[in-house]
Amino acid sequence: MVAEFLEREDDRLTVHTATSASAGLDRLDQTRIDCVVSDYDMPGQDGIEFLSAVRGTYPDLPFILFTGKGGEEIASEAISAGVTDYLQKGSGSGQYAVLANRVRNAVSQYRSQRELEASRERLSLFVEQSPLGFLEYDSDFEIVRLNEVGEEILGYSEDELLGETWEKLVSEDNSDDVGELTSAPANAEGGSHSIDENVRKDGERILCEWHNRVVTDANGDVLAVFSQFQDVTAREERQRRIEALHEATRELMTAPTQVAVADSAVETARDVLGLRINSVYLYDPDADVLDPVAITDDALDLIGEPPTYEAGESLSWQVFQSGEVRVFEDVSTQPGRYNPDTDFGAEIILPLGDHGVMYVAATEPGAFDETDVALARILAANTETALSRIERARTLHESQRRYQTLVDNFPDCAVFLFDESLQYVLAGGDGLSSVGLTSADFEGATPHDLFPHDIADELVSHYREALAGRSHTFEQQYQGECYQIRTLPVRDDGEVVSGIAVSQRITERKEREHELRRYMRIVNTMHEAACIYDDDGRFAVVNEYLADFYGTTPEQLEGEQSALVPKIRATADGDPFQELLDGERDEIQGELETDFPGASEEVLAYRLTPLVVDGTVEAVVGITREITEKRARMQELERRTEELQTLNQRLQEQYRYLFEEAPIMAVVTRFEDGTPVIEDCNQRFAETLGYDREALVERELATFYTPESERELLDEGGYERALIGEFVRESRELVTADGTVVETLLRAVPREDVRDDVIGTFAFYVDVSERKELEREKERLDEFTSIVSHDLRNPLNVAQGQTALARETGDLDHLDAVERAHERMQTLISDLLTLARSGQHLDEIAPVSVGSLAEDCWRNTETHGATLNVRTDRTVRADRTRLQQLIENLLRNAVDHGGDDVTVTVGELDDGFYVADDGPGVPEDRREDVFEAGYTTSDDGSGFGLSIVEQVAEAHGWTVTVTESDPGGARFEIRGTGTSE
Repeated sequence: MVAEFLEREDDRLTVHTATSASAGLDRLDQTRIDCVVSDYDMPGQDGIEFLSAVRGTYPDLPFILFTGKGGEEIASEAISAGVTDYLQKGSGSGQYAVLANRVRNAVSQYRSQRELEASRERLSLFVEQSPLGFLEYDSDFEIVRLNEVGEEILGYSEDELLGETWEKLVSEDNSDDVGELTSAPANAEGGSHSIDENVRKDGERILCEWHNRVVTDANGDVLAVFSQFQDVTAREERQRRIEALHEATRELMTAPTQVAVADSAVETARDVLGLRINSVYLYDPDADVLDPVAITDDALDLIGEPPTYEAGESLSWQVFQSGEVRVFEDVSTQPGRYNPDTDFGAEIILPLGDHGVMYVAATEPGAFDETDVALARILAANTETALSRIERARTLHESQRRYQTLVDNFPDCAVFLFDESLQYVLAGGDGLSSVGLTSADFEGATPHDLFPHDIADELVSHYREALAGRSHTFEQQYQGECYQIRTLPVRDDGEVVSGIAVSQRITERKEREHELRRYMRIVNTMHEAACIYDDDGRFAVVNEYLADFYGTTPEQLEGEQSALVPKIRATADGDPFQELLDGERDEIQGELETDFPGASEEVLAYRLTPLVVDGTVEAVVGITREITEKRARMQELERRTEELQTLNQRLQEQYRYLFEEAPIMAVVTRFEDGTPVIEDCNQRFAETLGYDREALVERELATFYTPESERELLDEGGYERALIGEFVRESRELVTADGTVVETLLRAVPREDVRDDVIGTFAFYVDVSERKELEREKERLDEFTSIVSHDLRNPLNVAQGQTALARETGDLDHLDAVERAHERMQTLISDLLTLARSGQHLDEIAPVSVGSLAEDCWRNTETHGATLNVRTDRTVRADRTRLQQLIENLLRNAVDHGGDDVTVTVGELDDGFYVADDGPGVPEDRREDVFEAGYTTSDDGSGFGLSIVEQVAEAHGWTVTVTESDPGGARFEIRGTGTSE
């Protein structure tokens, strides 16, 4: 009856009944019970005995004694046994409403107490594992907790600070600012942040960065203040000095003379870096000494008149000669010091290139730390740069003066002198007028100020090469004319100080060369030994067949004297060769014996005719034929064998090159509808992902995982293992707001509610991106080494074997197999290099139109009769060059396997795009294999194209899968790119 009335009073109550105390204990073991209501009089054990038994196992479970047998004795006994509430039965149904209310109150209080205990446990876990100092104040702003990290920072133990206020930790100078802690945080939504000066137990003053959070009750009254902090003294001081050094460097770079630079450097070291004893010595090349040109007063007080260092004298001269920084903990004990009785202790001597040295000293040994040395190095490097700038300006002025006469009077050319900023400082010469500009137009301008971008870009590239000490000759088209340009470095005492460019108009010469090239092509395509002779009988153009006679290459032979022409002249009446040039003869033909380098005497049949261009004899065309067939065949075999040996050696070298070279984030999750949901997270997690905390809370955790990590979390039991406490450490990839993938190491433990039910997890992430990238590089190297050692070995063996057969038998047919093997190796090497150089590295990420890029890639692909159909206007954020590799490989794969008439479609997905074709498709049991490096079904394929596709996708945090297209062909789906912009 009690059960019926209770359920009637409150439909949220589910009542289970038992007829005895023992049955009640069994029910407690079998069913989760929130509250026990018991009578006093029961069979076997009475209500008090039943209460004692319950308390033995469930010490905090609400227990209400509801009995008709009342009395102070029973009530007192029940209270002593730990009863939650005592209610005497009465008459009427109203007593059940009172009982139901007592049950609700007891359960609510029980659950609240359990939740409070769980919250305290979570807080303690976070405090003790935090890499930061943690300090807790109560409502009176007295210290009630300090973790071990905080003890290390402040020098106090927790017991020493208990009951103290912030005033014990703050300097008097900073007390007004920190005093706002008692009022400002309570009014600051999200807490407060500050950097304050604090005083350690030993009196040392340090700077600490504080993050304060106030906990209030429902009425807004302060319950506690939580403060996390870290010592940032060294960081703040280093940043101050660096900023001041940068500011001083700007003044250093504008100093007009080298002495002014030295004065500025000494002042900067003293006033900015706090290095009060320092000086600068500059090298005097005429006297071969290091002269003191700038020195601080503190240094003068110690050493008096500064010495001048002769060659080889003192530690400063040693540093000047070696160019290496030397740091002495105690220079007074250092051999080679200038003054044996020096007052200096610690000393740093820094080279200033060819200009001299700078030294920094202190009277105490070991006075300089790593920051002092690093900042002194920066100052010395900037000083050297400023000194070099002044020296370059001087030498450039000298160059201008020397080159002025040359520039003004250079015949048939335009001459330009430019400085390190690529500005023209001189321009002149007879050819300057051909570009329609004057010297005044050039001087002070840059190529981009005067010429179109494409021309200016090329000029700038070669000008920079000249300033780097390298000469180049190149041609450019401008305003319908052709120009040949020569760029060279201008040196002073061996150092490049500027550059010079000489430009000559060669339009007419190029036109004549064009016509000559037509004849050259004819000569080069002839199947006989042929050449073009110039006026002196030298080879102007030589084809492969003629070069074979001489046992060399056409390039090496061109410009050399012919062996044939002198013999013709020696054996004929008059000078028939000159008669051809003069237009007096139509041809010369005959036979003669002649010697060739490295060969015996040969019998040649020859025919020489004039080469006429626009009615003028420009040269002589010669055709020769070796009459001895065996010699011709042997020379051909030797030439091709040597060529193949060279190619084979080069490929082996490329093969060998490939073979040998190729503080924590915390998240609280809730298990909801089978999915982990972010219930809370710390600021480091939010900052790492690039979101506000509010944007993360109540979001599914998998939203911020890469697809692979999401699969490990949900499909492969990662979250379930964490829920049951089996999870130790696993790798997870997080995705930031801008799409960046962050490699992390995850540690997760189960989280329980007041009923001891597991309701989620505590998750801690450590950023291990750099370490994971190194591991990936090693895996890729192992993979490439395996592929290279296997896939390249077969064709290399074929090439070597067939070459040996060709040598032994003289049969040229063996060389066809060698050429096919070399083509196969070249394909493998090209794709391997692409695969090896790509990796996970991305350059600039920017919006890219998938459709437009696909059309560009189609134009760069050998498509035969294939058709491209673009059905997407999606824009993705990607590295354009890497995305181009992905699309080109998919298009090429479709054409290679789909045939000449294949139709390729680039379309759109909800979260990406696809490339599909109507070819034969990929069998379902082979769809995972196609992305493996080296997998191919084609005899001439490298098997790396789709591996490159997968690698590019993974580098962007995308996935790529293959399935069947609507027409039955292959369809490659790229997902995870995000929505179209």
